[in-house]
Amino acid sequence: MGPVLQKSYDDGIKPLVANQVGVEDALQRASVPLRGFMQKNVREKDVKLFMDLSGEPPPATPEDMSLRILVPAFMISELKRAFEIGFPAVPAVPDHRSRGCIGPDVDGHDDAAAGGGVVAVQADLLRPGRRLVAGGGQFGASYGG
Repeated sequence: MGPVLQKSYDDGIKPLVANQVGVEDALQRASVPLRGFMQKNVREKDVKLFMDLSGEPPPATPEDMSLRILVPAFMISELKRAFEIGFPAVPAVPDHRSRGCIGPDVDGHDDAAAGGGVVAVQADLLRPGRRLVAGGGQFGASYGG
């Protein structure tokens, strides 16, 4: 996308800053490379969704499509791609019970018998006679009993 942004800057913003063109002309010039990039990378289904929501008639050519339709359709397309890439990369968080740890764990508590996992640790912390002591332990707090 870097070359597209550079072309957009060179064609629209740079002439505007140099007072060679007006704001509307600069916006039109700067949007051409961005529009082309978005049109190449947008999903047709997302464009159709925003066309239907807008109530506007379909444009005669792709270049005539309103940015009010193209920009949100492109954003939704990119978000969908990001989720498709991101979700398979997130590993499942294993529970110690799935490893067959029954009975006392590292700190000597029988978390599996109490229900296991975070719930058991929370229940143990809330047990009468426990008090939280700030500044100790692996996560900045420890409890004494």
